[in-house]
Amino acid sequence: MKHVDKAFKSFFNLIKKKREGKYDAEAHPPRYLDKDGYFSLIYPNQSFQVKEDHIRVGVPKGFREKYGYDKREIRIDFTYEKLKQSHIDIKQLHIIPGAKAQYFEYRVVYEEEKEPVEAKGGCLVRY
Repeated sequence: MKHVDKAFKSFFNLIKKKREGKYDAEAHPPRYLDKDGYFSLIYPNQSFQVKEDHIRVGVPKGFREKYGYDKREIRIDFTYEKLKQSHIDIKQLHIIPGAKAQYFEYRVVYEEEKEPVEAKGGCLVRY
């Protein structure tokens, strides 16, 4: 629901900007998912664990009982060295279906601190 809410807020903001003359392109409402379509799963950071070489996502008991799935967790190989080494706070895990759910991709949403930048004599200096 958050995804749909965000999409509609964006649409209405574009309409408002277009009326004010700050946006030139067409504003289209969000498209609905096909009847046979697959939606992306979005897990907040409390719903998964990051281990040394994988991400662990729990499988709900109701899902296991309904579909006869016997595993309690799904392990996703985790290969992004920068995140593994620097203890960055991961905010969300997105699991995205591809080719009618024949395969899945994952995306990790995180925050990273920006390096402070100081202007000296019109030049930017990084520390």
